[in-house]
Amino acid sequence: MSSEIRFVGGDVITQDADRRVLRGGEVAFDSATGRITYVGPARPDGALAGATRIDATGRVVMPGLVNAHTHSGMAALRGYGEDMDLQSWLAAVWPFEGLLTAEDIRFSLQLAMAEMLATGTTTFADMFLWDAALLAEVAAAGMRVLAAPAMFGEGPSAYTAAGAATGAETLEITERLAAEFAGDDRIRIAFGPHAPYTCAPEFLGEVAARAKRTGLPVQIHLSESAFEVAESRRQHGTTPIALAASLGLTDVPLLVAHGNHPTDEEIALLADADAAVSHNPVSNLKLGAGIAPIRRYRDAGVTLGLGTDSVASNNDLD
Repeated sequence: MSSEIRFVGGDVITQDADRRVLRGGEVAFDSATGRITYVGPARPDGALAGATRIDATGRVVMPGLVNAHTHSGMAALRGYGEDMDLQSWLAAVWPFEGLLTAEDIRFSLQLAMAEMLATGTTTFADMFLWDAALLAEVAAAGMRVLAAPAMFGEGPSAYTAAGAATGAETLEITERLAAEFAGDDRIRIAFGPHAPYTCAPEFLGEVAARAKRTGLPVQIHLSESAFEVAESRRQHGTTPIALAASLGLTDVPLLVAHGNHPTDEEIALLADADAAVSHNPVSNLKLGAGIAPIRRYRDAGVTLGLGTDSVASNNDLD
């Protein structure tokens, strides 16, 4: 019997170079390998005896959505801290977050993945307290993840790290996980320095050097709020994105979370670096952090993604 499974009669959104939509088309895949075997007009059933046929008439068949920025291990904390700006929310949630047990984080991850799968999200970029056991949960769910163990540097910071590992320890944890899951087509690892206001410049420079050496990408929060930008100018004499660039982070594959308050020069810098920006509108609106300049990013050629962050439901991508 054929291992091919066919979705027939739906409107197929191809996402190919021409962004074709095939009305009444077909998508088929090999259930043994999980590989797509056919995308195109619906084929005659008679020539495909033994294949499993699923009638998709009246439905849309499309690639899975991607959640470009989230903290899935925090899903159980959703709703903790209301009517606050970003700095007040962080000050409230981080001490409480530090009370999470490994079982709490596992439950939160499972909840987040269930919500994402229910609304068509199959891949997510995530920054939290990742370890091999949590990555195994992602594999078991059949999802894909770009997982970044969250790093809080040892430099001056208004906040303390959520979790026991120091920034230096998390650098080593990240590289060990990358080696353990090397070649896995579902699990990819990234460095995850939280932000310039929680990681000293020297630490961010070390992250950039390691990312260049290992080829691992970097996820980081940059220019989320106007307050963050003002504090960066006061402390470092420059804006967060420019600071990150000066430390080498735009010399490696970079995913910027938020990026709500960039200058025109920073937008051009991100475009030249082929960096990506995940704007997270529900989170930004809840915390009053601002609205990312989507049109300016697009006009400059910056790759954009949509994320939920941690204060929003993972089904907000629906």
